[in-house]
Amino acid sequence: MKKIVVILLAALLILGVVATGCQVIRYRKYLAYIEYMKIWADDSFPPQYFLYFRSQGPNSSHKFYRYYVSRFGKTIRVMVVHVELNTLHTQAVVNFHRIIPLGTHFVPGETYTVEVNGWANTFVAGEVSSGWPF
Repeated sequence: MKKIVVILLAALLILGVVATGCQVIRYRKYLAYIEYMKIWADDSFPPQYFLYFRSQGPNSSHKFYRYYVSRFGKTIRVMVVHVELNTLHTQAVVNFHRIIPLGTHFVPGETYTVEVNGWANTFVAGEVSSGWPF
């Protein structure tokens, strides 16, 4: 019986030390700063349209989080979200590159607008460059 009590107390002591030594990582989500964006299409039929963008974070604690795409008629809205972690970091600019599929439902000859975090770019379906955006 005494052995069980000693083992339980030791386990509680170890658990307490581990629990108090753990740091809670806090974070903050924010809209990413978009440095560059380009719309392009592949060579399939019907053509698949893509958005390539490059965004930046001011230091290594900033990470790409996710993106949201919504479409309202001829306007495609993309919201790019970064997250800033409350961790140690270096003071160096961090670039993020992503390619987002926009779909195939575009009428050739029609003008569409792509808005990414407040930046807008227009393109005419069927007249954008094909191939990789680089």
